[in-house]
Amino acid sequence: APDPNNKSVQSARWMGGDLVQSPCISRWAVKSTNMKKDLVSLAGIDQSLGYSKEGQRLTSAQNLLKWELSIPLPEPLVETIPFLIDWKDSIHPSEGLEDRCEIKSLEIYSGRSDELKKLLQSLEIEQQVQHSLDNKIQLTVSCPNGEVIL
Repeated sequence: APDPNNKSVQSARWMGGDLVQSPCISRWAVKSTNMKKDLVSLAGIDQSLGYSKEGQRLTSAQNLLKWELSIPLPEPLVETIPFLIDWKDSIHPSEGLEDRCEIKSLEIYSGRSDELKKLLQSLEIEQQVQHSLDNKIQLTVSCPNGEVIL
């Protein structure tokens, strides 16, 4: 999320951070085990999606997380084309967390549904996509408070 006290950011923030006016799911990630190949698939939809960066950080438990991430664009507000992440040889950040919630469904509504379906097929991702004039990502989670729709 944008830091209102950080005035040094001049360009548009990634993942639509400058566009968010109310809570929403604006992006979703797909695990990649072959980033080079998968970036070619992303670039087939939009050349500017065909790039990645590597990063790393220490967790509070002093485990080193390393990843490679395709670069999400700063717009639109809701992008139904997923970004890619490869956690390399790191322990996944969710390891060791208490299992209190479970994803029940992920629904993708996209104005580019045909392109998105082809992309997901090339990435070997089984995910339904519905055609819609407005992009929307909806997640249903079962948790201690019941079922929550985000």
